[in-house]
Amino acid sequence: MDFEITILQPDNYIHSLAFAEVLESLAYGLDSLGHRVHVTKNHIDSTHPTIILGANLLQPQHIAALPAEAIVYNLEQITQSSPWMTPQWLQSLQGRVVWEYSLQNMPYWQAHNVHAVHVPIGYVPSLTRINRTGEKDIDVVFYGSRNERRTKILEALAAQNLRVVPLHGVYGAQRDGIIARSKLAINIHFYVPNIFEEVRVSYLVANQVPVLSERNADTYVPDQWEALAYWAPYEKLVDVCQNLLTHPDLELEAAKRQHTFMQNTTARILLRALEIYSP
Repeated sequence: MDFEITILQPDNYIHSLAFAEVLESLAYGLDSLGHRVHVTKNHIDSTHPTIILGANLLQPQHIAALPAEAIVYNLEQITQSSPWMTPQWLQSLQGRVVWEYSLQNMPYWQAHNVHAVHVPIGYVPSLTRINRTGEKDIDVVFYGSRNERRTKILEALAAQNLRVVPLHGVYGAQRDGIIARSKLAINIHFYVPNIFEEVRVSYLVANQVPVLSERNADTYVPDQWEALAYWAPYEKLVDVCQNLLTHPDLELEAAKRQHTFMQNTTARILLRALEIYSP
């Protein structure tokens, strides 16, 4: 069967590249299941199914005009304040195929009569590609948008004489080069409450990068991620980060976590999703 996977990327909007590794994972997984895969940008085929990444950027009338075979794959946290989640946008998804990365978002779809299938983030071998054998002269790397609560933690870490490199709008090889030199990655929520950012963290774990992730009482963490990251509430992130950087087995533990994550293959996840695929 032929599949198209497309990223929607408006002109001068680089942040669509945050989904590049998900696209690559989907392409690898579908290919390993024997399907033919076409990777595109801003193109939706009408002759075979297109998996759409970034559909939240589409207007309701564009959603409504999608071919019946199209698959809308949501990779965003859904909240009451999500700007694209208008009644018109939700109405346009009625009867369409929706894949959802987080179980935490599923009740929202159900409440609006949108049938969604849980398709979490999985592992493919091609994502393990960062060379971690060189000198690590960066203590902590962070990548993502900045706001006050994130900046507060990053500045507090820097105040402890740690070398902290925050990245925003940096993707691909340039980002990977910084990750390669980093002892630890920190994941800090943008919103509160928040869903654990598995799209971002999965790529780090796939490359044996130790990850400290914020986890508060209201943070949703999928069961399969419990043992794959280090966890701390917001107010303890700085202390836990400092302690982890002195941990003698930090890299050994990262290798074990990568091995555990490798068992959760994208092919297995897609096989289940396609069994119930019904445009």
